[in-house]
Amino acid sequence: MPVSHHEGCGCKNSDEVLKGGEFLLKYINIDKVTALNEKTHGSCRKILKSYDNRLSPDNCESDVDHELVTSLFNVSYLTLYFYENYGADTTKIFYIGLKGVGTNYIRKAVETVYEASPNLSDHKIEGSSKAAHFRFDAF
Repeated sequence: MPVSHHEGCGCKNSDEVLKGGEFLLKYINIDKVTALNEKTHGSCRKILKSYDNRLSPDNCESDVDHELVTSLFNVSYLTLYFYENYGADTTKIFYIGLKGVGTNYIRKAVETVYEASPNLSDHKIEGSSKAAHFRFDAF
């Protein structure tokens, strides 16, 4: 179960947490979230939950050692590395909440068209036939 809170525990009041930014859960592709060393495959997806469900007992636990690595996509790319857990044999995580400014921007390849060698007949300008032509050869 998640840790119970008491006065003076150092946690922020929920009103203070809810200020500023937005929760980014709706921008995360949960199906692509992965974790290394998780005891139950796919349990890392259970810890990305709404703020209202943050106290639910669903968790992600490391299998053998205390190290746990979680990777998230669609936040460009984010890796969370939990190195220590203060002496326990395994690491259990119950909730990860990410806040910020979300966009629906999807990164794609840029389509460009260019001319490596321009053809002057493709770029005719009216009245240019009467103008003087200049040529400059650098070599």
